[in-house]
Amino acid sequence: MITSPGKKINRYYENLEKKREWDEASDRPLIDETDVVEFFKRLGFKATVYQEKLLRDKSQFILARWSRQSGKSLAMAVAVLFNALTRKGFRAAIVAPSKRQSLKMVDKISRLLSRLGREVLEGPPRKGRLAFRNGSVIEALPNNPDTIRGETLNVVVLDEFAYIEHDKELYDAIIFALSTTNGSFYGTSTPGSRDTLFDNIGTDDEQFGDFSRHHVSYKDALKPNGPIDPEFLEKIRRQYQTDPGRWKREMEADFADDEDAYLPLELIESCVTEGPETFTKDDVISGRLARTGKFFVGTDLAPKIDLSAVAVVEKIGRDVYLVHETAFPPGTAFSAVTGYLNLLNQRLKTVSRIYIDQTGVGEFFVQDAYKSGLKNAQGIFLSLPKKQEIMDYFKRKMQDGHLHFPRDPELINEMSAERFQLSKTGQLQFSHVSGTHDDRLWAFALAVYASRLDTPTYHPVAAINTHPSPRNLMPQLPRSLWKI
Repeated sequence: MITSPGKKINRYYENLEKKREWDEASDRPLIDETDVVEFFKRLGFKATVYQEKLLRDKSQFILARWSRQSGKSLAMAVAVLFNALTRKGFRAAIVAPSKRQSLKMVDKISRLLSRLGREVLEGPPRKGRLAFRNGSVIEALPNNPDTIRGETLNVVVLDEFAYIEHDKELYDAIIFALSTTNGSFYGTSTPGSRDTLFDNIGTDDEQFGDFSRHHVSYKDALKPNGPIDPEFLEKIRRQYQTDPGRWKREMEADFADDEDAYLPLELIESCVTEGPETFTKDDVISGRLARTGKFFVGTDLAPKIDLSAVAVVEKIGRDVYLVHETAFPPGTAFSAVTGYLNLLNQRLKTVSRIYIDQTGVGEFFVQDAYKSGLKNAQGIFLSLPKKQEIMDYFKRKMQDGHLHFPRDPELINEMSAERFQLSKTGQLQFSHVSGTHDDRLWAFALAVYASRLDTPTYHPVAAINTHPSPRNLMPQLPRSLWKI
């Protein structure tokens, strides 16, 4: 059907009118509020005293050392969004220890937009990037100094600052990115290791005296003055009662030294580095994984309420890299763990040795694993002397700079929560904080311990050929495991 000239002209003028309205909108603020605290109210929230103090702070450099669950992320999301809506061409970057964490902050900001009741974005939101009608942009950027250095930014939010890898190099790059706009910097986190830039900025008045510092402990954030529920707080307090250092960092938002921690947080952070590509449980189960190398596996079995865990390390020269770790829900059948180990053996093809903790299950599991085709499996009974030997080797590899693993908050928490005390016989006794697990840690430590002696790589071809089909192993892997 041919459109008449009159309709074409009307459509043309409609488009011109929309463009004129769009251009006018881009020259004025996208919201009516001119006060950030009033904007906070419009979004449906009531700012706490400490949130309002942060929101109204006009300092160029701000450090927020707040406790967990105190409302830090919400305050930062509102502050960045307010600037994007009221300043034409405003550019903000969210940076965190991992891109996934940066994306979570941008997603939180995106969800706040639904509360405005008006369209302010230029097109649909993209993952990790929000482009506004006034030319403003909020974007999640990777934790990479080179990437940041090439940007021109008005604001940078460095979330979980205390846990950022290469923090000094990244901060230097951020300063250059802000220099041309005379932009602002927000560093937010709970405290971590004492050997961090976050610690230096929070304590060194001579070098970082121009920073505006905001400290909020759980006491400041308790209801009705904040969002922390007293009952929830008591549950957390009971879990941390044998870990005062972690309580001090996470809830008091204060710096602490872990005197009874076997693996100091500073040492743990020094080993968080990039290495060979890691893989997931889904990669193993789906069959996407097919790699060669020098691999070693550690397995920590949980007969009751704890988690069964599996860790895989790859040895390259003298260096050992964690390339995979996973945990199974409490109560998972041991046959499922056996099936998973068999799949690992098949996918990786070059697993040299599998160490299995047989302390709570006896020799039955190891014998059953061996019969199922795991000819490279070996049981380890974790007596006190053996535990000390394994952990000593694990810690030495860390201290020598030859142990590397990606940033994994759950694993790092397990490592930092491992405690020790000296027994009457002079041996170390290991334990973990009540309410936490150390299964991933021990699976990791067993894998590293297995790598200490290079042995001829085991190839499971012969074992597979003794079965009618490799699929014979699959019935040992329940379908529920695929959703883990």
